[in-house]
Amino acid sequence: MNEAIDEIYSEDRARRIVIYRRSSGSSGYGEEYFFRNDYFPDDVVEGWASLGDCASHYDRTETAKAEAMASVSWVVGC
Repeated sequence: MNEAIDEIYSEDRARRIVIYRRSSGSSGYGEEYFFRNDYFPDDVVEGWASLGDCASHYDRTETAKAEAMASVSWVVGC
């Protein structure tokens, strides 16, 4: 099970990076986007969905965060 350690949000808060620690002790990050389906007003569905897999593996959460900030396009340059 992954434990979320930190979150980094885009300026418009439509995307985020989640930094997490696995039960094995390794860390990683994943990019997510916020969705909202309000096609049926009485049954609105919203939440966060993954953009790809969580295949990154790092020895420390600090390393995972540094790699995410260096490689995710909307974070680079912030």
